[in-house]
Amino acid sequence: MNAPAPASTVSPRDTFASGVLRAGGLPRPVAEPGQRLALLFFGTYALIFVVIVVSIWALVARDRQRELDRQQTELVSLARALEEHVARTVGHMDSSLQFLARLLDNEPRISQHSVDTLSTYARNWLKSAPHAAALSIADARGQSLLLVQQSWLRAAATYPPVAVQAWKSMPDAGMRIGLPIQLATQDGQEWFIPVEQGITGVGGKLIGIASGLISTHYFEQFYRDIQFAPRDTISLLSSDGRLLLRYPMRDELMGSDQSSAPIFGSSTQTRDEARSLVFSGEQQIEGAAHITAYRRLSHYPLLVGISRPQDVALFNYFEMRNRVVVGGCLLIGLLALTTWIVFHDTRQRELDRAQLSEINASLEERVSRRTAELEQSNRDLVGFSYSVSHDLRTPLRAINGFAHALMEDGSERLDAQGQDHLARICRASVRMGQLIDELLNLANVSRRQLNVQPVQLSNLVSDLFEELRIAEPARVVRLTLQPDMHTEGDEALLRNALSNLLHNAWKFSREQTVAEISITAQSTADCMNYVIADNGVGFDMAHAKRLFQPFQQLHGGQGFGGTGIGLASVRRIIERHGGRIWAESSPGEGSRFIFTLPHRVAVMRRRRRSVSVDS
Repeated sequence: MNAPAPASTVSPRDTFASGVLRAGGLPRPVAEPGQRLALLFFGTYALIFVVIVVSIWALVARDRQRELDRQQTELVSLARALEEHVARTVGHMDSSLQFLARLLDNEPRISQHSVDTLSTYARNWLKSAPHAAALSIADARGQSLLLVQQSWLRAAATYPPVAVQAWKSMPDAGMRIGLPIQLATQDGQEWFIPVEQGITGVGGKLIGIASGLISTHYFEQFYRDIQFAPRDTISLLSSDGRLLLRYPMRDELMGSDQSSAPIFGSSTQTRDEARSLVFSGEQQIEGAAHITAYRRLSHYPLLVGISRPQDVALFNYFEMRNRVVVGGCLLIGLLALTTWIVFHDTRQRELDRAQLSEINASLEERVSRRTAELEQSNRDLVGFSYSVSHDLRTPLRAINGFAHALMEDGSERLDAQGQDHLARICRASVRMGQLIDELLNLANVSRRQLNVQPVQLSNLVSDLFEELRIAEPARVVRLTLQPDMHTEGDEALLRNALSNLLHNAWKFSREQTVAEISITAQSTADCMNYVIADNGVGFDMAHAKRLFQPFQQLHGGQGFGGTGIGLASVRRIIERHGGRIWAESSPGEGSRFIFTLPHRVAVMRRRRRSVSVDS
């Protein structure tokens, strides 16, 4: 008979190839999950990036506008203080000129007596007016009648009236302010602002002009006292846009046309407490962005303005903006790094999952192939069993029969040694028959379909023990049996296992005068533990691993007999029921065989089958 073909092994390369062929010739691209994850993660990152950038932009824009509003409010307050200072200074000069004009009212012409009186008043007034540089009176023809000036003003200051003809046409026009003029002083050249007041006589006829000089140095002192921010600029403009005063001082701009200032063309001018027009906003000055605030004096044809470079006004904002931008960049970088780490980890998991799916798919094929091979091996084993049962038994019976015939018919012709050889042949043929029977029983144990049903183990042990007692009635054996032991399983297989265990206990305790065998059970959460103990010869636990192997006898040659198949059959029966078996012993102190059986064998077998199918 041909030997069964050996089971073929499947290499990992064959597994992958089978998965490739089953998938249609090419492996599925494992990068597809990574591409989807990349779109998901980086799309989310892009969205968060846009949100952060927009939030930072909105925060920066809000803070910029807030800082501009704060600076604008500060400039408006400073412009109001400057307006009050200018109004007070010009008003003081205006009051003096009006007083001079009233002294000459209702006179037909200016007399020398009146000039002397006015000269005394002018000298006393200049002593108490640091902002005034000079007072003078001219007649209706523009000829100077009186000139009183401060001691620090070098030489006699001669300057023409703004326009005599204009005063003649409008003698009651009020105070007029001229363009700034530069005169020599003890400290060098200095700018002065001329102011004039018409003097009318009887019938409202113009009889003279009273004029004065306001020192710009007085405003410079105010500019320093209020401690403006660096590079701030203050301006004093006439109503027609002429520059009368500027600090820091720039001589080339004095008297220049500044009518392009926003207050002259703005439609956003508002009335501030019904006193003066106010304008505040941004303006380009000398090519640089400034924030400005202008105020129009309510009683005089003057405007005051304050401007501050935008980079100075927004200095604190720029520092805050840089911190916010750096923090935002760090946050975006940290978010990018976190996104990449999470994406890389998740992508690796997806790739591992995809590879695991491929392995599972190939594993299914391997299981199918191995199952087919196992079924073929089982068929070969069945064929081998039939061959052993029929093909080997026939020559074995012939050997045994001819040996007995030779022993009966021709033993007298053989010497003692020949007769011994013939007896050995007979005993060996008988033992070979026993081994064949045991092999068939072991194969049947592994191949037999389980018929699970309730089994009364106590009754089954009692029947088996009674059979052993009948076979050897001379033996004195005491049996300790726990009553009402029951379980679920195949009764025929369990009877086979218990028979082998009882037979061993019976056999290996025969040297005892009174042999003792006990069978007990103990319930646990998952299973029942059964113990079969005897007081026989025992064995060395160093050889316990050989105990349940086929054809392994620990007491071979000691006259106990046996084929070494019984305990191997017991192990297979117990494992098929979902339990396990082991032994405990020592030489001369007996043996204990412990095996477990689950409470519900059928449920256990179904659970194992479902787990194997899922895997």
